Amino acid sequence: MAEQFEDALESLRHADEGGFDWISASQHWMSAPTVWPQPFPWISHMAARFRNVGFMTQMLVLPLHNAVDVAEQVATIDHLTRGRLILGCANGYRELELNAAGVSRKDRTSRVEEGIALMKELWSGRPVRFEGRWWNVQGGQMGYAPYQDPHPPIVLAAQSAGATRRAARIAEGVFFGPQATFAEIEPLIALYRQTAGEHGREPGIVGAGRAIMIADSREAAIRSAHAYAEKTMKMYAGWDMQERNMTSLALEGDPDEWAIIGRPEDCVEQILRAHEVGLTHITLTAYNLPAGQQERVEYVRRLAEEVVQPVKRALAPATSSA
Repeated sequence: MAEQFEDALESLRHADEGGFDWISASQHWMSAPTVWPQPFPWISHMAARFRNVGFMTQMLVLPLHNAVDVAEQVATIDHLTRGRLILGCANGYRELELNAAGVSRKDRTSRVEEGIALMKELWSGRPVRFEGRWWNVQGGQMGYAPYQDPHPPIVLAAQSAGATRRAARIAEGVFFGPQATFAEIEPLIALYRQTAGEHGREPGIVGAGRAIMIADSREAAIRSAHAYAEKTMKMYAGWDMQERNMTSLALEGDPDEWAIIGRPEDCVEQILRAHEVGLTHITLTAYNLPAGQQERVEYVRRLAEEVVQPVKRALAPATSSA
C-alpha cells in the first residue's frame, strides 16, 4: 500500500498541474477486496504536496462518525489546504459499516441532519449549546473556525427525490451518484433548484460523479465500459446497495447515459452537454487506467490536457484570460 500511495501521488501530480479543480477521496470501511484509503489522512498527505488543486470528500459516510470529531478534523484540514476543501457527505448504505458504528438504516438521515446542524454551530467560533437526539454539547467551543468563512461548502450525495430536497435545505450543494443516468439526473436538478429557491437559498454546487473511459477509439472505450459495469454490479450486489426509492443502480443500456466515454474529443462534448443539462461540477473516475505506472501517469496527463483543459477553455467567459 505504501508504494501504491507513492505511485498515486505521481499520477495525481498531473491533476495538480493540469487544470483539475479538485481530487476526491471516498470512504468505506472494511471494503476488501477493494481498497479505499480513509479520506482525512489521505487528503492531508496530498495537501502537503499539491498547491493548486482542491480536495473533496466524496463521500464521507457521516452517520459513522461523531459530528464533533468531524467538525474538528474538517477545520484542521481546511487550514492545511488554505481553504481548498469541499466536504461531501452521504447517508451510507452498507449494513456492515452501519452496524459497526452502532447505527441502523432508519437512523441515518437524522444523524446526517443533526450532525450538519451541530457542525455549523461549532464552526461559528462561538460557545455552543446544542441538545439533540444524538449529540449534547453544553458550552463547548472550538479553538478556531475553519479557514473558509463560514465553513467549507457541504454537498450531500443524492440518488432520490428526498435526498435531493434535503441537500437543497441544509447543504451548499448536491452530488448525484455515478449510477444515475443523465435522464434521471435532469429532473432531480430541477427539483434541487426549485427546493433551494423555496428556502431562500442559492443552489450552489450541482454535481455528479461519472466514470470516464478514454481510448483511441470509441469502440475500445465501450468495451471498457461494459467490463467496468459488469465488475461494478457484482460489487453492488454483494454490498446490498439498491434501495426502493433510489434511481436504479443497474449500469445497463447506453453507456453514454452513465459514463463519459470515447476519444478525448468525444468526452469533451459529453461533459459540455452535462453542463447544458445543469451540472456545475463533475467528478471523473477513470476506470480503464492502464496497469503500468508510466502508462497511468500518461493517462492522467492526457486526461488533463485533452479533456479537462479544453472543457475549461470552452466554458470560460469570452472576456476571461484564464
